[in-house]
This record gives sequence, C-alpha cells and structure tokens, in this order.
Amino acid sequence: MKKIISFLLAAVLLVPCSGCTILYSDPPTVESIDSFVTEHYEIITIVADYLLSFDSIDYQYIFVNDNGKSLTLVWSSGKKPGGENFKIEDDDVLKSIAVLRQKGCTYITKDSRNNVVTFELWARIIGEADCSFGCPIDPSKEPQIEFQTEIVPLSKENWYYLFSDYEEWRIISK
Repeated sequence: MKKIISFLLAAVLLVPCSGCTILYSDPPTVESIDSFVTEHYEIITIVADYLLSFDSIDYQYIFVNDNGKSLTLVWSSGKKPGGENFKIEDDDVLKSIAVLRQKGCTYITKDSRNNVVTFELWARIIGEADCSFGCPIDPSKEPQIEFQTEIVPLSKENWYYLFSDYEEWRIISK
C-alpha cells in the first residue's frame, strides 16, 4: 500500500513539473498564448528561424531534444530510415531554447508534413490533448497539427494558437 501511495504522490508532484498533467487542468487561452508570443517574440523567432533553416525536402520532422542542446532530424521519405542527431552550436539559439523551456515550452518541433513549427505549452496525458502555438513553414498555407481541433490566428502575423484533442477530433472527424 505504501508503494502505491508513494507512486501516486510522485505522479501528482512530478508530472506537472514536466509540463504535463495527469489530472485535468485548463489549457491556456488564446489570449494567454497571444500574450506569451508577444512577450517572447524575439527569442521565439530565433528558434523558429533556426528550425526553418533546415531544408524540408531533406528532413520531414525535426525536434529539439530534451537536453535543449541538440536536434533530432528525421529524414524525408526516400532517404535512409531513421534520422540523425545534430548538435546546436549557435549560442543565441541555445539561450533562447533554455528561456523558452523555463517558461514552459515542453516540445519544440518542425513538421514538414503538416507545414508547421510548433512550441507546446500544455499537454494532458489522459485524453491526449495539447495546446501550442506555431508558424507555418509555407506562409501561403495554414499550419496543422495532429488531431487539430482549433486554430486561431494570433496578433503576430503568421502565428497561430493550435489546439489538439484526440477524443474530440475522433468524434468530429467521423
């Protein structure tokens, strides 16, 4: 019984610190995301521009690793399977990622298939939902995320509030 209580206590205390929550919490509002993007726009664009500098033809998916100091680059179809790790050597990018992580950005990715660079600020493990903001790779098209249920333009041009909820998406996509 002590082990079960210890596990539950650890889950309740540690998981929210990682940016996710097992118990339900309200996702950020469009207004709070818009305020966040406006306040941190300079460092957000440093990271976004860095990710956009990698050719979408070569890499279909890029994500900042947990250490915040390297990327995993996943090859586009037709290339060798898997991907490669790439050390970030640009000090401005490294500092910007560190600040964004401190401010709650848990995942930073570039997804060429869905035309988007995303910065995730909230996630719910149970129910598979997340809230992020992002910009399109090709500004002539809207960005998308997996299981997207909401997209709202933000005050900064070509930046969007993005919300996904698998359970809701499953129902509305039938």
